[in-house]
Amino acid sequence: MAIVVGGHARELVIVNRNRDRAKAIATDMRYGAPLSPLIDIQHGGYEDLAGAGLVILTAGVNEKTGGATDRRDPQGRLRLLEANVKVFAEIVPNIVKAAPAAPIMVLTDPPEPLIDAARHFAGHDRVFGTSTFLDSLRFRVHLAKRLRVDPASINANVVGEHGTSNVFL
Repeated sequence: MAIVVGGHARELVIVNRNRDRAKAIATDMRYGAPLSPLIDIQHGGYEDLAGAGLVILTAGVNEKTGGATDRRDPQGRLRLLEANVKVFAEIVPNIVKAAPAAPIMVLTDPPEPLIDAARHFAGHDRVFGTSTFLDSLRFRVHLAKRLRVDPASINANVVGEHGTSNVFL
């Protein structure tokens, strides 16, 4: 919805192996479209990604399904790696076939190793992720609250793997 409301795209295509789910998500997102600049929200298949300027990859097993919810577990989100590599092995070649020039942004956990896996399956290096960016933003908000300052005035980052081995700077 941030893409829709922020006016960051002219066209948004939702692809899901379950076409009915893709259609439902696209329909729900269309309800927010009147609040945004002109955008065409559709559901479709991989072929509808032709000419895409960016593909955002969010598919995979989530923390709850993958048994990665225990924050004390040193494996953390890495428990999702094997299952999500299998998902990427199926999806990424289809993305590249439909949209060979499009960069791919990986938002699935664990992001760092999955970025590498997506590069492998894509056969190119135009793959990136947000990794610890969200962790850094959360850290800044919590520090700002504790220090009673505006989060924008905080310069702090989280580095390392997105998960239990984060390092706060």
